[in-house]
Amino acid sequence: MDIQIRLMPELHNMIITAIVLLILYLLLKKLLYKPVSRFMQNRSDLIQSEIDDAKALKQEAKYIKENQEKIINEVHMESKKIIEDAKKISDEIKDNIILEAKKEAKEIIGKAEKEAEKQKAKALEEMKNQAVDLAVLIASKIMEEQLNVDKQNLLIDKFVEEVGASQW
Repeated sequence: MDIQIRLMPELHNMIITAIVLLILYLLLKKLLYKPVSRFMQNRSDLIQSEIDDAKALKQEAKYIKENQEKIINEVHMESKKIIEDAKKISDEIKDNIILEAKKEAKEIIGKAEKEAEKQKAKALEEMKNQAVDLAVLIASKIMEEQLNVDKQNLLIDKFVEEVGASQW
């Protein structure tokens, strides 16, 4: 019986402990589990929200980066086009300057050739006039002196020397 008495109080203690545990469980569930669960759910939602925001920011940053790269490429292409256009314009200006210079050089050469022709014609005219003058002079001297053939040859040689010594 002694063993029975010992078991009884322990059974009694076990029942009381079980009831206390059940009450404690219900109290903790109502007072602690629900607020902790709500807190954990709120915390989980907040973390998920921040993760979603971070993903959205990452996506936006990627979009901005792509746009910036696109803009940089467009600016680069535009600057190349501007440089090419400027080069074309400078080449055109250079070609125009060269054409104008060639045109002016041709005009100057043409004027110089015309002037040289005029000078040549003038020199030939002067030479003809001098030759006529000398021929007339020789003829008058021949007439005056009624020279012989040797003197005539001498006068002709002198005339040829004078005509040869004249500057044309």
